[in-house]
Amino acid sequence: MVHFEIYRDLCRNMNTLLFDEKKCFYSTTIEEYGKDQKKLFKLTKNLMGSNSNVNLPHLTSAELLGDKFSNYFIRKTTIIRNKIISDTPNTTGDIIFNGNMLKIFRPTSEVEVNEIIIKSPNKSCDLDPLPIWILKKCVDHLLPLIIAIVNRSMVSDAVVFEWSHHMSAA
Repeated sequence: MVHFEIYRDLCRNMNTLLFDEKKCFYSTTIEEYGKDQKKLFKLTKNLMGSNSNVNLPHLTSAELLGDKFSNYFIRKTTIIRNKIISDTPNTTGDIIFNGNMLKIFRPTSEVEVNEIIIKSPNKSCDLDPLPIWILKKCVDHLLPLIIAIVNRSMVSDAVVFEWSHHMSAA
């Protein structure tokens, strides 16, 4: 009986030491990663026990696997389409617009566009040609060009951008 008590005490001590070491390790790791969101997300995902392995169905051929994926997306699309049609009041599936048509756009102003840009969050992704934080730093120089593009697009009913025209004016 005495040996069992000693064993339990040693197990408790070991668990306490293990917990403290894990806590120290993860605290240090989080500090090292700093503001690297990708690494922090990966660490958090690992801590939460998420499995990043993708398990694909085991089939005898790539053709069967492709057919299975195709059938899945066809079924999914059909379900979504049927849901949209059933939620639409008319029987044709066409959505009827009952509001007032917007016929005239008023030109925008530098104040209006500047306010929108300044209030925009600094979020961006790798696909953004110009991250918002850079746009905000250069807004005074780019604002006349942005206003010209927006106002011209509204007048012509198309997105218009004449790079050479604006670059030669600068």
